[in-house]
Amino acid sequence: MMTLASGQKAVNFSTSDVLKNPLRLDTFRGKKVFLAFLRNTQCPICSLYVYQLLKITNTLRQNNTEMILFYESSEEKILRNPIFREKILNEKNLHVVSDPERKIYDVYGVEISPAKATMETLQAGNKMGLIQQAIELGFTGNGQEEGTHPDAVPAEFLVDERQMIVRAFYGADAADHLPLQELEAFALKSSAMLVS
Repeated sequence: MMTLASGQKAVNFSTSDVLKNPLRLDTFRGKKVFLAFLRNTQCPICSLYVYQLLKITNTLRQNNTEMILFYESSEEKILRNPIFREKILNEKNLHVVSDPERKIYDVYGVEISPAKATMETLQAGNKMGLIQQAIELGFTGNGQEEGTHPDAVPAEFLVDERQMIVRAFYGADAADHLPLQELEAFALKSSAMLVS
């Protein structure tokens, strides 16, 4: 499977979000786009990441930035989850896509790696504090969800107004995500600065 790199054109896709709205990447030309390929609704680290993301959605919206979150989870599991129903699906510039067959994951080269999903790997990557933080906030789950891969590794992409990848981030382990400070800085940069 080929991974993508900064400086490449983002791969277009055509799908729909869990609310049945049609979704094509190329319709966001002229806007910045954050693509996040997460694991499943039972992954506490992914839930923590989205919880932290929600704190900057106003900044992203005010700076012409759309967010598309991909999950391996089924639409039914996403729509039944109270966190999604009460918080995530109400955001105007945030779209949630169920991709259990990993069609778009594969196009973006998002990895499945048993070696990167072990407890030893998470410990070596200093991720145990994140797990504790997620638990303290009430995000339970062990990353195991029927129909999804327990050894899926997240990936995130920053796509500029010309649909070029400014940053391709592939997780070093199953709990590794693009720092949200980097996403916020990307949103705040002017188009002229992104091109240079």
